[in-house]
Amino acid sequence: MGQLLQIDYFISDFLKHLIPHNNLSVSFFSFFSLIGFAAFVWVVIGLLLIAFRAKEQHKFIFYYGMTLAVSYISFNIIKIIVRRPRPFIEDATNLKMMAIRLCPKDFSFPSGHATVAFASATVLAAFDKKRSWFYFLVALVISYSRIFLECHFFLDVLFGAFLGTAIAKLVLQINVKKWIHTKSRK
Repeated sequence: MGQLLQIDYFISDFLKHLIPHNNLSVSFFSFFSLIGFAAFVWVVIGLLLIAFRAKEQHKFIFYYGMTLAVSYISFNIIKIIVRRPRPFIEDATNLKMMAIRLCPKDFSFPSGHATVAFASATVLAAFDKKRSWFYFLVALVISYSRIFLECHFFLDVLFGAFLGTAIAKLVLQINVKKWIHTKSRK
C-alpha cells in the first residue's frame, strides 16, 4: 500500500504542476471546482437537455436524479470509511490561500466532485450522444481542478470518476417503464 501511495503522490504532484499556478489558472480552475461541487453546471445542462428532448423528459429526470442521489450517498459513506486526509498544505502565498478556501476540511477519498461530474456526464451522454464529448470534457476539467487546487490526490479523483461512471451505468440499466408499470398496478 505504501508504494501505491508514493505513486499517487508522484502523479498528483506532476498533475498539480502541469499547468503553472497564476491568477488566471487558479481563477479558471476555482470556477470549475466551485460549479462542479454545487452541481450548478450539471443542473443547467440537464435543464437544457430536458427542454430540447421533451418526449424523454420523465425518463431523464428519473435517471439523473437517481444517479445524483446514489452518487452523493456513496461517496460520503466511502469518505467516512476510508478517512484519507486532504493533500493541501497551508502556504503564505495568496494563490495557495485562495485555493485552500475552496477545499472542504472533510476527508479526501473519493473525490465527490469527480464522482458527481462523471455520473452526470455518463447520464447526459446516454440521452445526448452527439454532445457526449462535451459532458466528459467538463467532467475532466472539474476533476482536474481538484488536483490542481490541492483538494485531492490523483487516486481520489480517479476512483471518484470510476465510482460515478459505474453508478450511472447501473442506474441506466433500470427499466423505468417496467418499474413504473409495476408500481401503478399495486
